[in-house]
Amino acid sequence: MTDEMLRIAARDSCRAFVESLEADFDPRAAYVPSAAFRRKLRALCRRAEHPYLHAALRRAAAFLLVCLLSGGVFLSVDAQARETLRSWLREVGENFVLYRFTGSEEPADFPAYRLGWVPEGYVLVAEDDFSDVGMYGAHYADPETGHSFIFDYQFMNDGLVTGLSPENTLYERTTVNGLPADYYESTAENDSNILFWFDEEHNLMFQINSRLDRDTILRIAENIVLAKTP
Repeated sequence: MTDEMLRIAARDSCRAFVESLEADFDPRAAYVPSAAFRRKLRALCRRAEHPYLHAALRRAAAFLLVCLLSGGVFLSVDAQARETLRSWLREVGENFVLYRFTGSEEPADFPAYRLGWVPEGYVLVAEDDFSDVGMYGAHYADPETGHSFIFDYQFMNDGLVTGLSPENTLYERTTVNGLPADYYESTAENDSNILFWFDEEHNLMFQINSRLDRDTILRIAENIVLAKTP
């Protein structure tokens, strides 16, 4: 049996399985997943969209655990962030930067922020609105150049961790409309620059991921608007 025959057999088997599940499906008995489940599913999708980053974070977490257990780690915690903000911590290791969040697990209603300014030529091409679990993401692109950027924000819920590899990046502490922000500029060709900023009053973390220059990214961030209040 050839590989092509195996692929066809697997496809037909999958189709038959799905059809058998749908045969006695009753929409009135449809299961409605919980907010916690949808939040985990969204996190899983984000891992699938950024597999290399997730793998790097897993390696960093394993490294951090081993070092902590052995007592041989020098972990730099952003002291200023710890003093001024209690909803997030920036932890720096040799091969990783992690953000740990300690916000409420029972968030308030999710506000609808949108971009009030984007660079000329950029249009919204995709949007993921998961307001019920405290997440939103938008993908903008310039059809002519193929360049793009991603804007997203979410609640800083307890247990949430995000981060990046500091390799080939320059770090700058800055502000966005008076809110504390961290900017990471890539020194490697074709890698993205990343801006994080934090609104502890509303328990929100914002992020822009793009190859655009620093000033343009900051201008985008400083022009977000509250489109709709809960």
